[in-house]
Amino acid sequence: MSKANKLGAGRFGGQTQSVSARRQAVAAATGVPTEGIAPPTELPVHRISLNPDNPRSTLGDLTDLAGSLKTHGQKQAITVMNRDAYVKATPAHEPDLEPDTTYVVVDGSSRLAAAREAGLTTLKVMVSDDQGTTSDELLESALVANIHRQDLEELDEARALQRLLSIHGSQRALAK
Repeated sequence: MSKANKLGAGRFGGQTQSVSARRQAVAAATGVPTEGIAPPTELPVHRISLNPDNPRSTLGDLTDLAGSLKTHGQKQAITVMNRDAYVKATPAHEPDLEPDTTYVVVDGSSRLAAAREAGLTTLKVMVSDDQGTTSDELLESALVANIHRQDLEELDEARALQRLLSIHGSQRALAK
């Protein structure tokens, strides 16, 4: 695939997602333009504020999540918005934001707090200032992100753990 087949510069250093031949064919057949998607970027953890209007009032014990981030790395980017966009939507919360931050987490408060606990210096983020233009819309975005998460069914989790146990050989090795 040629460099000419890359679409739209992302927000961060012109990064883009390649457009596959299949997507090009679909775009040609339907007349719907195909857009490149900017990949997640990494930001310093200290530049991201927790959301003072997070619907989750307590984050709970983050020891396991912090350990997982340290051992296995971050698997899913958090969603943040620029501090200015957040303050424009929720001016009353500006004093509650952490000082010297330039972004506010909308989805991923637990991962952010666990990353801090684990001593990580950066996190993968998706910057999206269109999470809401009012306090109510931002709360809705954060709530929807939490509501649609589902835990694994117990049987599915048991099967996955059994497979990992056969790979690692012992419960002790698996626990690490």
